[in-house]
Amino acid sequence: MRVAFTPHQWWWMLTRMMASFPRIMRQALPLWRDEIRPRYAATVARWQGQPLEGMSTAELWAAIQEVDDAAMLHLASLLVATTGASAGSEMLFTRVYEKLIRRAGDPAAPTFLMGYDSTPIRAEKSLYDLALWCRERGDLAAYLRETPVEQLVADLAGIEALAGISGQWEQPAKASNPDELPDWPEFRARLHAHLRDYGHIIYTLDFGRPLPLDDVTPMLRSIKMYLAGQGLNPHERQAAAETKRIQAGQATLNRLRGVRRWAFRKTLGLAQTMAAVRENAISDIGLGYPLLRAMLRELGCRFAQAGGIAGSEDIFWLEAEQVRQAVAALERGEPVADMAADVTRRQARHAALKHVTPPPTLPPRKRYMGINMAEFTPAAAESQTGNQLKGIGASVGRVTAPACVLAGPEDFDRMRPGDVLVAATTTPAWTPLFAMASAVVTDIGGPLSHGSIVAREYGIPAVMGTGVATKRIRSGQVVTVDGGAGMVDW
Repeated sequence: MRVAFTPHQWWWMLTRMMASFPRIMRQALPLWRDEIRPRYAATVARWQGQPLEGMSTAELWAAIQEVDDAAMLHLASLLVATTGASAGSEMLFTRVYEKLIRRAGDPAAPTFLMGYDSTPIRAEKSLYDLALWCRERGDLAAYLRETPVEQLVADLAGIEALAGISGQWEQPAKASNPDELPDWPEFRARLHAHLRDYGHIIYTLDFGRPLPLDDVTPMLRSIKMYLAGQGLNPHERQAAAETKRIQAGQATLNRLRGVRRWAFRKTLGLAQTMAAVRENAISDIGLGYPLLRAMLRELGCRFAQAGGIAGSEDIFWLEAEQVRQAVAALERGEPVADMAADVTRRQARHAALKHVTPPPTLPPRKRYMGINMAEFTPAAAESQTGNQLKGIGASVGRVTAPACVLAGPEDFDRMRPGDVLVAATTTPAWTPLFAMASAVVTDIGGPLSHGSIVAREYGIPAVMGTGVATKRIRSGQVVTVDGGAGMVDW
């Protein structure tokens, strides 16, 4: 935000870079789809079956760097190939539609970009289908409905080994024995299949944080919700949105002629192409995270055995240079430096910084290169006063309900059907919670963020970019969310 360009740089951008944008946009998606993602998947597959315990420390560290390089190249490519392109194409279509095409009574622009069978939606369908399968088996359904989630997690202990690599579930001391249920082994197998296909979908970009396959608690709560007859059928909801999208597009095309028809068809085609792959690409970010986490845990275990850290999980609090030095020491047969104090200090600093509200931009400014940044950045904390928060209206509707403030997946068990979901932000792994939520409020995000897109798919109000919702709203507090006005009151 502080950058300043020289006249020569401005001339280069206007005459060279801008002229290249059409080519970049044409080539970016095929580059990601046909080269970078397959390369990422191939790297993961090559190391997936390797026995980590049999690798030398140097080999393990080299493998970690190789998987991490592939994962981060994939992530970086999304900024141009899918995330940036989808945001730009949707903004362009929305402008064209609102300024040249839309009449009174016509559907809103997001209607034309909804209803795609994305990876998060397929993950939700998978859980729903598993719940329907359980419902048809009376004894199993009764056991799942009546048994506390914590007990079910204990009953399923060991499924992480089936899932492959990442699970580190906390187990209650006492577990029941559901194995006498004839359908229990098949239930475990089906849940394993779900984890294999969708357990890598990220909660955050940080591979040091848990993944869905690390803890099935949120999935079990979703299954229990469906068994109780709550939540919408995701198959029907997605099909209805798809039908609306197709009908709206065809009806609009039928009444347009000339330049307006060309502009609508051109911008809609680009926006729909990107909308169809956007959520899939984001869901693929964590494709190698389970393997990366397993490799790092193995390396952390070796560090712990050498006295460098207290436990294998502490490796996630080390810096790369510390890891390099520890690897080199182990390879030479030398003692590993004691890094426990660094781990403790960083954990304490991280905990303290979680209470700090960051400014929306650095340096704080309302406009950049003539663009109003309020449309893309969260509200400043000092602008939010009284019993009202102003944000970005991302999905229309008005709901009054108790709030549920969630810091991350460790809080998912607090969510109840009908609650207003309040979070710093959401990613595809949060999608199952939208089936329970009556509305969504976030600290950061905008009309093109994941939470906005999913909220519109579910037809629930959403207010994004409030800046301080997780700090100003308390769980259990009754709030009113107005997605049209972008306001939250209590």
